[in-house]
Amino acid sequence: MLFRSFGPNEEFDHRPRTPEKDEQLLRSVNCDLLYRPSAAELYPNGLVNAVRIEMPGLADVLCGGLRPGHFEALAGTVNRLFNIVQPDISIFGEKDFQQLVLIRRMVEELRMPINVVGAPVVRTPDGLAMSSRNQYLGEEERKVAPRIYEELSKVAEAIETESPALSEIMQLESKARSALTAEGFRVDYFSVVSINSLRKPSISESDLVVMCSARLGQTRLIDNKRCTRI
Repeated sequence: MLFRSFGPNEEFDHRPRTPEKDEQLLRSVNCDLLYRPSAAELYPNGLVNAVRIEMPGLADVLCGGLRPGHFEALAGTVNRLFNIVQPDISIFGEKDFQQLVLIRRMVEELRMPINVVGAPVVRTPDGLAMSSRNQYLGEEERKVAPRIYEELSKVAEAIETESPALSEIMQLESKARSALTAEGFRVDYFSVVSINSLRKPSISESDLVVMCSARLGQTRLIDNKRCTRI
């Protein structure tokens, strides 16, 4: 399923949408069925009045803190799509890792018989996570954009090889933010969090994910890299 959802202050008409290209790509991999409802069909009472699903603790951190109401709207949209399509398997890209964690939590708590699968991040040769937002990067911005993944990789490698304490992890985060800022990014967050709770990890937690949201010009980029603390 391909979908987009928006917070209360986000403009639906100004987001990148490429339905014809999406359809061509699906045909190229022998997709049998495409369901592409209109906004009016999915939201008969309008976007503002659409049913939302609250997920305290997960929806208000990281990207959720930057986009109040976004994940509640997203969960409501995915829930209605699940009810319409009734899939056995649903695939979500790991690039938006917070979204994946939220959907898995919703499916688990609402007892939906759906296997939510995470699809690995697809990257360009220089490491930039592929996204429809990349089309808005200027030529020079595009050259700088892969620095996000470089910093994510540095921090993930340090965690896996050095097994740092929480205070040392905070120093790694700060150093990465400074490095990106020096390259011209406006960093929303650069955080090492628990892979399940998306909160700062406890001393005993080993499965972590390094997450970043940063802006180049008018383009907001997100990326992440999983790692294991020994």
